Amino acid sequence: MVISTDAPGTGFDPTPAAPVGGNPGTTLGEQRQNVFLLASAIWTQKLQPTSATSRILANFVPLAPNVLGSAGTTFIFSDFPGAEYAATWYHSALADKLAGAI
Repeated sequence: MVISTDAPGTGFDPTPAAPVGGNPGTTLGEQRQNVFLLASAIWTQKLQPTSATSRILANFVPLAPNVLGSAGTTFIFSDFPGAEYAATWYHSALADKLAGAI
């Protein structure tokens, strides 16, 4: 699931665009959404088997020169039951899976 945190009409905006590189989107926003959905599907597959829903918070803000994008987790955990290594930080999706919460 992709959740836009941009203002309406920005980020996943309605600017017309021609399909490109196998992406069938006909607006800039739809093309961006398609890329995020594919990334979410890949991430969800890596966490299988699970019944959890992957949630991606997406926004489009200016980054440093020559930086195309960035990603990160919202929460991190360590030393929980099921952790593979002590004193090691795990992003929330992996921590949930290792702890048997999903």
